Amino acid sequence: MHEKSWAQAWMTMGLLWFLLAIAVAPTNKVYQQGLVALLWLPALLFAWSARVRLKELLCEQRWIYLLMLGLIVWSLISLSWSNTDDISREAKRLLYIAVFLLFFPILANGRPERVIRIMQWEGSQWRSLRW
Repeated sequence: MHEKSWAQAWMTMGLLWFLLAIAVAPTNKVYQQGLVALLWLPALLFAWSARVRLKELLCEQRWIYLLMLGLIVWSLISLSWSNTDDISREAKRLLYIAVFLLFFPILANGRPERVIRIMQWEGSQWRSLRW
């Protein structure tokens, strides 16, 4: 399902929103709601249909993902001695980061040049908007 053109368009809009909307969104709440709708939600929805590709990626780049998993586990452990009032809020941030990182291999679907092309296009748009 993540390979369909509408799904790719949805995820592309999510990447564009992530990179561009931080500068133009009227409030942080609007920006966060856009991230949920355009980036985190499709990452979670399409993770199941991309599970074979994600498993291949995990096997191909095992050490990178093991180190990332170790960092997330360490972050969760370090929350136990942090002085924050609401530890669940900080744990939720870690979940958001994990979903954000999950988004990129699903969007690329084995073709990282797709993500690079989107970012290059977006960079050219920013350059053309400079005064």
